[in-house]
Amino acid sequence: MRVQEMQQREDFLPILSRTLERGFSMWLGASVEVHAEPAPGRQTWLLQPFLSACYVPGADRRVRRFLRDSIAFTAVTRRAPLQYAGGVALTTAAGLRLAGRPCFALTPSLEGAAHTLVVPGNLRVRLFDFAARRSLVLLKDGFSSQSMRREVETRAEAGASSLPILRHADDWTWFEEPLFDGYALARCPPWLPRAALEERAFEILRAWTSARLRVQGVSSWAAEKLESVEALCQRLPRSRSGSGDRIVRFATALARQTSPLEEITVGRTHGDFQAGNVLVSRDGGRVVVIDWEHAGERMCDYDPLVYELGARRGPSIIVEQVRRFLGGEPWRRLGHEALWDVRRRRALLAAFLLEDLLWFTQADLGGPFTRESAGLRMRLARSDALLGALSDRGAS
Repeated sequence: MRVQEMQQREDFLPILSRTLERGFSMWLGASVEVHAEPAPGRQTWLLQPFLSACYVPGADRRVRRFLRDSIAFTAVTRRAPLQYAGGVALTTAAGLRLAGRPCFALTPSLEGAAHTLVVPGNLRVRLFDFAARRSLVLLKDGFSSQSMRREVETRAEAGASSLPILRHADDWTWFEEPLFDGYALARCPPWLPRAALEERAFEILRAWTSARLRVQGVSSWAAEKLESVEALCQRLPRSRSGSGDRIVRFATALARQTSPLEEITVGRTHGDFQAGNVLVSRDGGRVVVIDWEHAGERMCDYDPLVYELGARRGPSIIVEQVRRFLGGEPWRRLGHEALWDVRRRRALLAAFLLEDLLWFTQADLGGPFTRESAGLRMRLARSDALLGALSDRGAS
């Protein structure tokens, strides 16, 4: 999630400051203060909004390379040359200095700050130490620890399919992991075989998810999902009760459209399976899946559909992808009869959108957010378009 969206839906800087005070103090074994304003005697850290990262002026080459690799490459061929040139320019020492703006300041100064990077996220803040080759993952102040506990426990089960947890807090407020030297699949360079690496990521996913499958009648499944949505909406702040009503209406309409499936297979899922959560080593020899904080039991097609529909990529992508799927595009990730029967395709998509609506509603209760996420707002704003696409007339 971009810093800009975090700033729009939470008290960003105070939350970041309290989280970093806790993290840096634990890291150094001494009290550290985080200040909102730079001043003489304080160590100033810059924020690069486009990269959603904080660093000190004079960040060393390891920090710069990590940031370059997070933005320089793209799978979109027509955009690749310009993106590479821009990504390289943006992450030079001069580029980071010019594009960064003061975000916070530390006292005392952090020794080795030049090889340290702070990356705020939706639920957590990551501190990267490129000299020690480790990352400290901190639960944001005031946020639910459930996601951290789920991450640690799930990664213990996933084993070599993910990065190991080196140590973690008993209260689930932080964990430490090794740094991975490579790229996110979404940003892997063109000389690596992206399609083959993507298939290996799906093999990892299938091996993990296929162990605990069960079949359930779709009517009871949809009723349970709708009940969960309603219960979550009861917990929304009073200021957001209107959006809660819209969520329940949308969920009710989706639940009604699942009946042609008759049965649905459910099992454990990653919950946020996308190319940004797949890491590839620099030589392409190793693939790992990260960020398991949303793992849980869902319809077994949930992860492949998140990936194929681009459900985490942008506000309008999912609507177009739903139409493509309903139009008969054969997606090899879904190897069952729902591919060929338009009624079952509509029902499968309705089930997915219901599951995904529950996902976004649940995620919005994970912290002191003041407004919906962009993903949830888009789904509510486009609910009529999505329901229209799922109707007989919309799919014809």
